[in-house]
This record gives sequence, structure tokens and C-alpha cells, in this order.
Amino acid sequence: MANVLVISESMDFESAQAYLESFVNYEAQVKPILNEVNFDLERVRVFLRRFGIDYSAIKFVHVAGSKGKGSVCDLIGRYLWEARGACVGAGSVVGAGKVEGAGAEPAGGEGSTLEPSGVGIFTSPHILSVKERFWANGGLISDANFARIVGEVKSFIDGWEGGGAGTRTGDDGEDGSESGCDSGDYLPVLTYFELLLVVALKYFVDLGVEYAVLEVGLGGRLDATNIVEPKLCVLTTVEKEHTEILGNTLEEIMGEKLGIVKVGVPLVVGYQSEEGDEIVSRVLKEKKDVYFMHDGLFGAKEQNMKMAFNALRILLGNVDKEVFGQVCEGRGLLGRGELREIEGKMVLFDMAHTVNSAKALRELVKVALVSNRQVTGQLEEEGSPKRLKFLIGMLKGKKLREFLAVIKKLDNEIDKVVFTNAHNVRGIEASEIDNVWKELGGEKSSVNTNSLLAFGTLHKSLKKDQVLVVTGSHFLIGDILSSL
Repeated sequence: MANVLVISESMDFESAQAYLESFVNYEAQVKPILNEVNFDLERVRVFLRRFGIDYSAIKFVHVAGSKGKGSVCDLIGRYLWEARGACVGAGSVVGAGKVEGAGAEPAGGEGSTLEPSGVGIFTSPHILSVKERFWANGGLISDANFARIVGEVKSFIDGWEGGGAGTRTGDDGEDGSESGCDSGDYLPVLTYFELLLVVALKYFVDLGVEYAVLEVGLGGRLDATNIVEPKLCVLTTVEKEHTEILGNTLEEIMGEKLGIVKVGVPLVVGYQSEEGDEIVSRVLKEKKDVYFMHDGLFGAKEQNMKMAFNALRILLGNVDKEVFGQVCEGRGLLGRGELREIEGKMVLFDMAHTVNSAKALRELVKVALVSNRQVTGQLEEEGSPKRLKFLIGMLKGKKLREFLAVIKKLDNEIDKVVFTNAHNVRGIEASEIDNVWKELGGEKSSVNTNSLLAFGTLHKSLKKDQVLVVTGSHFLIGDILSSL
């Protein structure tokens, strides 16, 4: 095996971004083929091994699911950071959700005290900046650290003595790599997401973090994050999504998500449909350390908090309720139920894109905006009832008709709906969305394929008693927020 002395190439943040974006990015493709060639975990392991990144000492929490993954990762990671060194008091499972088998030995080690240590979080996708994917020790990665690590990656690849890296994976799914190749002088070529994971692991190892929370990018079984041996796995709510990639049935999709399950590693199963619970119970009938949460008769935000709390309890043994409450009050993820005042007018950004997340959004606007209450941070205050305008763009492979049917139940509060293109490759044509809306009996709609122009027009037309809701895709929200 060739040895490479890595001397970081001098890069700035923009050039580091551009370098990573030169690699194949399945996030920007309509229908990447999910197979062991395009998503080769051994390829990632070999690259990390040859790059010299030893992440074996990190205690990982691995989170998969369809909705709530990012929020649950954020809550778990921020709690681990805020509670470091604190004596964890006796806790109990939050609210109505039941964790079967609670009281098990903590998965993260003996005792209930978190020693001072570093904590990292790796999530996806990002809304405005790729830096959103890398959180550690209380904040996002800096421009300088991101550029430094990417520079080291580039120098390593360029300087590989075995003749350089293999052929880059093409859009048709064919490449020049050998699955599981770990001999000779071959250096696997990674995809955009895989390289982001490399950056995250390098960053966390450099910082010496004790815990790292990883969010699955796609599916679970073949996702690059599945190379780690976690202390705890979490499965948030699973829905029929990415059907063109993961499978047409909930059984197939759940099978991909459950691919993160490891022997001897506890699994916390978040709120599922009746069919989802049945599938998990049947597939994992021999696994003893599975903790189900039931009774999901509350909002998505509350479900995410209860999932995170119970995951932490399984990981640590006990959870300091006061610290956890402070974490919940102080957090807020970009583009997730985020209410902004823009030039004196109110806009709600929510990247809902599944049926259940659409239901959560509908309840949010009904309770917090329409029913005489306005969201102010984490509080609800009495105020004037609001009328609604919607800007919606969605990606192919989503349950478009079912999503729109949920939003349509707000008919009496909606003054206008504009459909736009969320992404030039993966987006559903705005006219197609509008056609489905009208087939459902929806009214007051129009089409504007330019998302920024559509937003500007809607925002300008807002009256004092109206709120603009932007939803359907993180691409749409990212484009708009980056233009403000």
C-alpha cells in the first residue's frame, strides 16, 4: 500500500465547495440507482483507512427515518454537549409515548454522568450553506476549518502514489472502481455525499469528540454513514417516500431504513403507522434491544422531542430534564417551522415534503396562525387571526396528490396558492402540481415557474392579516432564503 504525506493544499471556502461539487452528487439526480456499485460502503471504508482517519473511538448515534431525522439529531447532539459534566438526574419517559423495555443498561457506557467532552453532529441536506451539515462543540464548522480539511482531502487524492484515484462514478451508475477493493495501489473515488462524511469524520477526530450523531442521507442500508459501529440507532417515522429509489411499498422502504440495525446495538423506534410497527416487529422479532414508542397523538415537534429524550435515556441511562428542556427551548433549525418577519411581513418556511410532515405543517398553521395565536420563538401569543398564502414546489418521487390533499383542508383559510419549480432537474413541473391541485377541487391557484419571482410577487402582495407559507422542498426554501 502506498503511503502519502498529506500537506494541505491552500484553499478558501469557495474553492473547497467547488472542489467537492465536482464529484458526483446523487442529491441532485432524479433517480440514482440504489445498488452496491453506486453506494459501496467498502469504498468509503478503504478511502478513510488510507487517508488515516481512525474514528473507532467515537461513540456514534445513528439516525434513520423519513421525517424528523434532523430535529432528533440536533436535540440529541445539543443535549450531549450542554449536559457534559452535569450529574444527570433521575428521568422518566416523556409524556404519553411509551418506551418498551425502558430501564435497560445505558448503551453509552456505565454511569449517568457525562464527562466534559466534544460532541459532533452530521446532518443533511443543507439549506443555505454546506456548513450547516457540520456542527461541533456548540457551533457550525468555520470557513477556515472546512477549507483546511477539504484541502487535505484534495492533497491526499492528488498525491496518491499509486497513480491517482480511480475513475469517477458517472451519472449512468457505471464506474471504474472495484467493489471492496483494498489491495494494491488503488484509491477509491467517492461521491459528493461520501466526501462530506469524510470531512465530518476528519473534523470530529481532529476535535477529539467523544460523541457524534449521524443522520442518514438516503435510506440506510447502503448510506455512507452506515460504515460506523454506533452505540445507539434511532428510527424516526417512516413513510412512503423516494419510492423510485427505495421501493414502492412501505415494507421495501422500511427494509432499507432498518439496514442501519446492528447486532447488540439498541434501536429506538419512533412513532410509526400501524403497518410500520407491524413490519418492524416482524423483521426484528429476534432482536431483544428494540424500544418502541407508541401513542403519537400530538404534534411533530413534540414527537421529535420525545424520541430524542427516550433515545438519550437508552444511551445514557438517565436524562437531566432541566437541561433537556433548555435545549428544546433554545433550538431552531433553518427552514423547519421557521417564522420570519421580512420587511414587516410574516413568512413561514417549512420543508415539509411527506404526507405526515404536511399534516404537521397544517396543524402548525391552524393552531399557531389561524386560531388567534402567532408563533414567537417557542411561545404562542394571542394575536389577530391570519389568512394564508402558499408557495409550493415539490420533487419527483413524492406523494404529490396526498400532500396536496392535506394542504387543501386549509381551504377556508387560504387566499392564494402559487405552484413553482423546486429544482431544475428533480422538481415536479409547476403546471403538473397545479393540475393535481385542481383535480382535488382546489381553487385560487396559479403557476409561476420562477421561484424567486413567485416569492417576490407573493411577498409584496401580503396584507397585514396574511402569512406566506413556503413549503414542499428544501431546494425551494434554500433558493429563497439565499436570495434574501
